Amino acid sequence: MEWFWQLVLQNPGLTRLHFPQTNLINILPQSYILEAVSRIKNLRELNTRLMDVDLSTLLDTLPQLERLSCSPFRRSVTLSKNYSNLLRLEYLRSVQVSRFIEVLKHLPRLESLMLSRIIAEEDLPTSTYEILCETVSTAVVTFLQVREFEIHRMSSHEEQYVAMMLGVFPEVRRLYVPGLPVEIRKVMWEKCYWLEEFRDLSDRILDEWKKRRTKDAAVVRLY
Repeated sequence: MEWFWQLVLQNPGLTRLHFPQTNLINILPQSYILEAVSRIKNLRELNTRLMDVDLSTLLDTLPQLERLSCSPFRRSVTLSKNYSNLLRLEYLRSVQVSRFIEVLKHLPRLESLMLSRIIAEEDLPTSTYEILCETVSTAVVTFLQVREFEIHRMSSHEEQYVAMMLGVFPEVRRLYVPGLPVEIRKVMWEKCYWLEEFRDLSDRILDEWKKRRTKDAAVVRLY
């Protein structure tokens, strides 16, 4: 790994940096790695998929980042302040809806989000879960700036959580969810009015969304 860090330190003008896809990246002290990347003042894109560092630490070290891909070993993720430069986040670990919604509140310009999977809410009382569902379903919490959303993995018992997360992105244009369960399709139709692209989904199905928007626009013109 020595050669890699030598290259990094010799090129302080880097705008993109992808760490080697090896666990050897964690041999060096995290403090050394963070101090090294903090010198790259123009860095806008960072891929640290195999580095064990949490999201808030990365963003505190590099607040200018616009695109970040990370996969920390710690499951929990929290942010305590806004990071207004981040436009794309690939968070390739399991998350819970309620906790990640709190994270999104601190990313006011985020346009593109990729998650590994959305899992059940641990130790969440039934009443709290019901409140969460009601909050999302009534659009009390929405993130209008998000235009692209991807989920890598989804089991049948996780569909409800993915559906819940979809509900907070009413302006999404591009979407990818593994498969197309009935519950997900229903939420897409109800919440994702502006949908233009669904990876692995035929254009014929997406035409339903286009036709609806065209019909609605025609009605508006009549008035």
